[in-house]
This record gives sequence, C-alpha cells and structure tokens, in this order.
Amino acid sequence: MRRILTVVALLTLALSSVAFAQVDRATITGTVTDSGGAVIAGATVTITNLATNVSLRQPTTDTGSYLLVNLIPGKYQVDVEQTGFKKVTQVVTLEVGQRARVDATLEVGAVSETVERLGKSDLLLPSSVLILEQPAADEPPPAVGPLPLSSTRRHGRTRITVYSTAE
Repeated sequence: MRRILTVVALLTLALSSVAFAQVDRATITGTVTDSGGAVIAGATVTITNLATNVSLRQPTTDTGSYLLVNLIPGKYQVDVEQTGFKKVTQVVTLEVGQRARVDATLEVGAVSETVERLGKSDLLLPSSVLILEQPAADEPPPAVGPLPLSSTRRHGRTRITVYSTAE
C-alpha cells in the first residue's frame, strides 16, 4: 500500500510540472528576401498588436531572419521595410502557443527620404552662438593670401571677425 501511494505521489508531481509548462503566448518568425531570393540583412520588421496598438520593432539578422517572442495572442500587423525597397504589410492572427512564420519578399522600389521630428530642440545652444561681424568700412581688407581669422572672447562667447578679399 505504501508503495502505491509513493508511485501516485510521484506521478502527481511529474504531471503537475507538465501542466505548469504550458504557454499562453505566441511567436512570430520569418525571413526577409528580395525578389531574386537573396536575404536582406538589416531590414526593419515592425509588428503592431491591432487590439492594443502596441508596436515592437526589430532588425533582421545577417541571415535575413527575425524572431519576436512572448506575444499576446491576437491580430497583428507585420510591416517590413528597407531603404530602396517597397514596404510590405501583412496581417496575421496568433493563437495561444502558436509559432507563426511570416516571410516577406521585398520588391525594388523608389528610394525615398523620410525626415522624422523626434522632439523639440534648440538649433543653437546659447553657449555655442558665434557672433559674426563685417569689418568697418574704413578698415582695409588684408593682403591677398590666407584669410586671417581673429577672435576675442566677450561675456563667455567667442567673437569672430571674418575678412573677405572679394572686390
């Protein structure tokens, strides 16, 4: 009897650890290639949970692959972009414990430039302002040769006088 209880206790412990190992998350993986089949390293993969609007961003590895783990199950938008290629967008629904494979093939597109303003910043810091002045009309310009540059410090700022040899 004692032996049976020991076996039952051991089986209960073993099966309970299996129950705790269940996963309530999902994973997205994939490879990014161009239309010729070559992998694209450094492409930006952005996934957005469409229910919460939370985004995760990751570059592809040297082999063109990416892996995003511990994702809450739901509907996601996967955007893949790289300079010189057209952006690819796909929507995928993740289930509990699913490992979804979302490969992307990028087509060559027009190269474009994006300027993104990250926040308000001063163009010139007060400690780095240079005051440029033109010499007075009665001052003769220096002789032709290297242009002299004179500077003096006033109130913690550098004052620079620039001379021109233009006639």
